[in-house]
Amino acid sequence: GGPAGIDGPFRGSPFFAYNVFLNHRLATELLSPTSRCSHQMRTSRRTVLDFPYYMQSSRSVRTLYPELGSAPRAGICLSHHSLSVLSHDERAALAEIGPVRTEWTSIADIHRAEIQSRYFVVHPASMPTAGLALIEAISAGCLVLAPVRCVWGFPELLTQGLDYQSIGQLLNLVHALESDRGLYEQVRAQQASRVEEWCFTNPARNLETVLQAFR
Repeated sequence: GGPAGIDGPFRGSPFFAYNVFLNHRLATELLSPTSRCSHQMRTSRRTVLDFPYYMQSSRSVRTLYPELGSAPRAGICLSHHSLSVLSHDERAALAEIGPVRTEWTSIADIHRAEIQSRYFVVHPASMPTAGLALIEAISAGCLVLAPVRCVWGFPELLTQGLDYQSIGQLLNLVHALESDRGLYEQVRAQQASRVEEWCFTNPARNLETVLQAFR
């Protein structure tokens, strides 16, 4: 059902005979074994748990390719849904920043493109998506830039103040980040921290809390 499923076709879940429904949402809150929610789980033995579709840390993708660990990063990795709306002139403008990576045939190719890039970018004219690719790109070490309106599933991953509605605005953002190393590292670290906490640490600990509540 995706991040919105629990509010739509799967409202009322978990279904009969299921104890736990994982709703594919970011686990932004850490459950406490002594909380009211945990008490309710022990009583009803049923719960809906915020649990991302991609459970991975902020370094999971990079650990798969240790040979690329020391390789310098440059340029942009463009999201899959951005390819069909990227014009020749826009690509040329982005290429002034560095390599624009848009071609791959396997998931490993995408991972390598992300690990070699400084930015993972969503074109402002691309179709809205849940944003699973953002989690993977952050795990690969990219700084993610995407219009909020193009990410309906996980807009919380995006950094406030870095929204854009055109390629021109995107270029201005990238130039600002490239001219301020401290700002670049601050934004990248913030995004990595959110993935680490919401897509790895909290989900793992909350599963343990659920297990203890059901015992």
